[in-house]
Amino acid sequence: MENGNYDKEASSMGSRSSSSGSLNARSSNDDRSPENTGSSVAVDSFPEVDKAVLIERIVRLQKAHARKNEKIEFMEDHIKQLVEEIRKKTKILQSYVLREETGALSTEASDLNKAHLSRRGGIMASLYTSHPADSGLTLDLSLEINRKLQAVLEDTLLKNITLKESLQTLGSEIERLIKLQHQQEKRVKKK
Repeated sequence: MENGNYDKEASSMGSRSSSSGSLNARSSNDDRSPENTGSSVAVDSFPEVDKAVLIERIVRLQKAHARKNEKIEFMEDHIKQLVEEIRKKTKILQSYVLREETGALSTEASDLNKAHLSRRGGIMASLYTSHPADSGLTLDLSLEINRKLQAVLEDTLLKNITLKESLQTLGSEIERLIKLQHQQEKRVKKK
């Protein structure tokens, strides 16, 4: 039995010495190559650091980094959408401010139409008066109607503003073309 244990110890000692010899040979070869000098020192000086743990940590950090990048992209897209909405609403507000009189916001004809609707009753009459004229009108329905009407109004105003800008652009282009035509006519007359 003792002889068997001795053989096991001798063989394990032999394998230990051969593996440490190969490590020494590897480190001496690494020392000779100029590109691996820094990495061999780092690996040999921290033998207790588990490479699998480090790789796992790197993977976790990369995943966290990817999640944060996705959040950033989402936020950037959301910000672009919000900025576009703000631009649209700014144009709408500018059109309100540019009107000369505050009474121009609703004409007398539209006020008469509202009064006529409020006398007839119904859901629209409830919107124009302070008390419900129709029992089917709930607060939620009223809010939904107001939201839809506001969306229609904003869309119409935005289209009107865009059309107004297009008309101004067309007007300036027509003016430029007329001037160009007059200049060409003058050149033809001079010849």
